Formats: sequence, C-alpha cells, structure tokens
Amino acid sequence: MLPIGLAALLLTATLGSFLGAWSWRLYLLSHLRPQLAVLGLVSVIVAIWTWSRLALALSLLLTFTNLIPLAPYLAGVRAAGNLSIDAHDRIHVLTFSLPLLAELAFRAR
Repeated sequence: MLPIGLAALLLTATLGSFLGAWSWRLYLLSHLRPQLAVLGLVSVIVAIWTWSRLALALSLLLTFTNLIPLAPYLAGVRAAGNLSIDAHDRIHVLTFSLPLLAELAFRAR
C-alpha cells in the first residue's frame, strides 16, 4: 500500500507541475522538480523494498520524467551567449523586503 501511495502522490504532483499553463498554483509545482526527483528515488527504494513491480515501474518513469527538465543543470551546460563578467563590470542587485513593500503600499493609501 505504501509504495502505491508514494507513486500516486508523485504522479499527482508531476502531472500538476506540467499543467502550470492552466493555473498559477499548478505552475508553482514546476519549481519543485528537484524535490519531486528525490521523492521519486525514495519511492523507487520503497518499491524495491516491498517488491511492488507496478510501483517500481511507475516510480522509475516519474523519476526520469522529473529529471529530464533538470538535465541541463545536472550536466553543467552553460546558457547561450556571453555571460562572462570582467573585472570592470559592475552588478547592481536590487532587493525588496515583502513586509517593507506592504508597509509602503499601506502608507500610499
């Protein structure tokens, strides 16, 4: 029961992550691909431990499905274009604090 439950949870999260164009809530799942891949590996181990062939096959399929979008990051492929930064270049980083933005928005009213 546990390996099928883990595989079903992984299937639901993986399907949801690929349907992000329909809802922003589902789109947020696409940012959890590394965690879904790790959950897939845990599900594979549990399926092997309990001798569940169906859960093993589904877990392997979903683990590879979640690893495919991560392949460029895992392989260390650089993005196209000139991304090198010289010693004379400057990088300006602008950060915002969400509580500060909420306070500024409240004061603007």
